[in-house]
Amino acid sequence: MKVEVWCDGACSIHKDQIGGYGCIIKWGNCVQEISGATLNTTNNQMELMGAIAAFKAIDDLACHLPCEVVLVSDSQYVINGMKSWLCKWKQAGWRTASNKPVKNQKLWQELSEVSKEHEVQWVWTQGHSDCPENNRCDELAVVAIEQRRLQNVS
Repeated sequence: MKVEVWCDGACSIHKDQIGGYGCIIKWGNCVQEISGATLNTTNNQMELMGAIAAFKAIDDLACHLPCEVVLVSDSQYVINGMKSWLCKWKQAGWRTASNKPVKNQKLWQELSEVSKEHEVQWVWTQGHSDCPENNRCDELAVVAIEQRRLQNVS
């Protein structure tokens, strides 16, 4: 099964540090949008969570069968991490080139695990530009942040 994915993360600039993610998953003639939000997070963590959530949804849709996935993100952190840094980090015992611990290691490990059975193309797109799917993912992430903020107030 061929699957196209767009995902984006966002993080509130308010002191509450609420973050959200949004994803669009297309396979055949079907489209699914997913989003979520959490407290005390960072933008990079939400970018990773968006990709993780997308792969979990793909596994459910495809009954855990391998798929050809094109994942598009405006996060160079995610794209570069999966295309070139991850292998080096694993070989170095989850240390960076400057011998510091990899930030967000658990999320990187989870993304590596949920994507490993699939043939994945990791594609970067310019954020907040002319990619309608990426813009929609950003909207989904922002709405998820606002919904979570309202839950915390009530």
